[in-house]
Amino acid sequence: FNVSHLHAREYQQSQMLNPPPPPDALQTYEDLVRHHVEKFTSKSKDHFRVSELRGRVLDWENRITPILEEEEDVPAYDVCIYSNKLLDKLASCQILNPTSDR
Repeated sequence: FNVSHLHAREYQQSQMLNPPPPPDALQTYEDLVRHHVEKFTSKSKDHFRVSELRGRVLDWENRITPILEEEEDVPAYDVCIYSNKLLDKLASCQILNPTSDR
């Protein structure tokens, strides 16, 4: 999913909401100019919305990238290895002695 796809979808939605008038509806030059100005205004608002979204996505990427890179350096968690280390530590502290009778 990318921003250009989002822009295309928003453009299609704006066309559905603001379809061009039929040719006979543009009776005067002023009507034609008004229609084009409204269309331009609508497109510029869509572009601003997409630009704002893109800026927010870039901010999020800049914040999350160092966290993800740091996470890549952490060794994978293996429950078997962790449990063996834990049991070894407990045995060395004499808290858990598998050879003793209860």
